[in-house]
Amino acid sequence: MEALIGFGIIAVVISVPLFFLFKGLARLARKVEGMGQKMFCPSCGFVGPSKKIIPGSMGTGLVLWLLMLIPGMIYSLWRLAAAYSGCPTCKGKGLIPADSPMARKFLETPKQTA
Repeated sequence: MEALIGFGIIAVVISVPLFFLFKGLARLARKVEGMGQKMFCPSCGFVGPSKKIIPGSMGTGLVLWLLMLIPGMIYSLWRLAAAYSGCPTCKGKGLIPADSPMARKFLETPKQTA
């Protein structure tokens, strides 16, 4: 029983700093990527800067980190590996630069109302 409690304390002491390290790295990547560049989303028509979209849930990651070290690490690495720069409105992946010919064509075409 004492060994199990000791293992739990060690897991928390190791996992909590690692969790915040991954969280900080994700925040840094979000700040660096696509700073100030206007992008266009052909799916929803959004024009503006892209957003780093990280799938999954931070709450799930925290629970996995607190319960066990290995599942929390695997989940956090998966979230960071699957992250992408996408549309903040529809979370689409197909953003194009707003000053590209294709984006200008979309933006100049009059929108039809129903």
